[in-house]
Parts: sequence; C-alpha cells; structure tokens
Amino acid sequence: MLLGVFLSIEVGYLVMSRRFFSVLVLSVRKESVIGTAPVIRLQQLVDLVADMIPRVDATTEVVTTNRKVGRFHQGVTSMREPDFVSELFSCWGGAGADTLNLGDFELEVPYPNASRSTCDAVLDVSHSGYDSHWAIEFKRVQLVGDNGKNNDYGLAKMLSPYLKDRSLRHDVERLRVSGLAERCAVIGYAFQHSFDLIKQSRRRHPDQAERLDNLRKVCHKNDPADGVLDPMEMIYLSNEMLRRSGHVADYAVAEFAGAWRHPCGGAGVVFGWELSNVQA
Repeated sequence: MLLGVFLSIEVGYLVMSRRFFSVLVLSVRKESVIGTAPVIRLQQLVDLVADMIPRVDATTEVVTTNRKVGRFHQGVTSMREPDFVSELFSCWGGAGADTLNLGDFELEVPYPNASRSTCDAVLDVSHSGYDSHWAIEFKRVQLVGDNGKNNDYGLAKMLSPYLKDRSLRHDVERLRVSGLAERCAVIGYAFQHSFDLIKQSRRRHPDQAERLDNLRKVCHKNDPADGVLDPMEMIYLSNEMLRRSGHVADYAVAEFAGAWRHPCGGAGVVFGWELSNVQA
C-alpha cells in the first residue's frame, strides 16, 4: 500500500512537471519574437516524446502482424519502430498550441553516403521561432515480446559494439558523419515492468491472463522479490559506453505513464543522446 502511495505521488509529480514544461515552451516562443532565437535542447525533445507516447498509445489504429501469430495486441508496446515514429509525428503535429511546433519535418530521409539507408526524422524548426535543425534516429527497445515472453534482442540493440547488429553504436556512427543536420540525436524508448505494474494491468486487462502470466515469469527470473525489469540498467551502461567514445555531448531521460493499451505496457522511459563532432 505504501508503494502505491509513492507511485501516485510520483505520477502526480510527473504530470505537474509536464504542465510546467508546456508553460515554459510557450514563454520561450514569446521571447523568441523580440530576441535572439533560442535553440531546442535535447531534454525538450525527450520530454515531448515522453508526453506523446500515451497519446499515441490511446489513439493509434496501427495493427502489427506477424506471419506466425497473426495480429498483435494494439498499442505502442507492440508497434514496430517505423510505425511508432510515423504515429508520433502525426500526433505531435495535431497536439495543440501547448506543444512545441515542429516546423518542417521529413521522415525516412535517405543518408547522403548510403542511399538505401534512411534517417528516421529530420526537422527544421527555424520557421517556428527557434534556431534548431535536428536529425534524429529513434530506438525501440523491448524487454518482452507481444506475448509477454522474454525478448533478448533489446540487449544487442543497446549494448552491442558491432556495427553488424545495427545497434545504438551503429546509429551514432552513421548519424554523426551524415551531414543531415547541424544537430543530431538518438532517442530511444522502452517500457518498464514489475509485479506492481502487472497487478495494475490485470485490473485493466482481465482477459489477458496468459500474456501477463508470461510477463510475470520473466520478471520473477530477474527479480524474485519485486519483479522489477528496468531498462534504465541498460541505459546507464550505454551512456557510459557512449561517453567514453567521445561521440556524445548531452544525455537526457524522461519517464512516461498511462500507456495501457497493451497489457505489457503502462509505464516506461524515453532516453536520448545528442551527438558531438557532427559533420554538418
């Protein structure tokens, strides 16, 4: 019960922080009209992605399918990365006046030095009163699959030092020499899991016992006491790896909650790195 109280306080704090951030964005817009145009920082982008995930989760009509199992349960948890990015920017564009105007953006932009590969998003918000031109690669990291069973691919995506695995390092190396924008970032997102979140999900999804039983088994293997399966452990290791490489200039994290469309969803984290030594 005490844990539930703390979680409620934490969620309330996050909501208040988001509202404060929206007010801050609006105030910066007003200042940019009469002064030097401000820049959009990595933390702002990460915060905004975290704000949008519950909205995308609640409104998306995308249905992911697999040849072996057919239709996946709807929600951000099961969406493939390109579908999520497309839905994210669509939702972002219609979010209203309290959200940062992205200006001009283009998705799936070919890399100049590798035309068969594309960058997830390139945005130029200079027309919105800001001095920022960003190229962004998104990284979807899963700890479990649509069926709630263990998924080990997320580890390789985040931590593999080999370019062949198209890992985080692969995105960093490719993006920083692309010349697509003055500023470059890799932004990832992942869901958190625990016995407490599973308990909440059972109340919301009483017909999804099999998926949630599978998820509980995975969580129990990682943490028999509380079932905590937290992507932040991977993120900390990745941050240390990238920091030592000298290729990152900034690091940001934001939590999200309320993305319950999928039974293995609920809460999670958005994280990102701005790259250094970018070849514009």
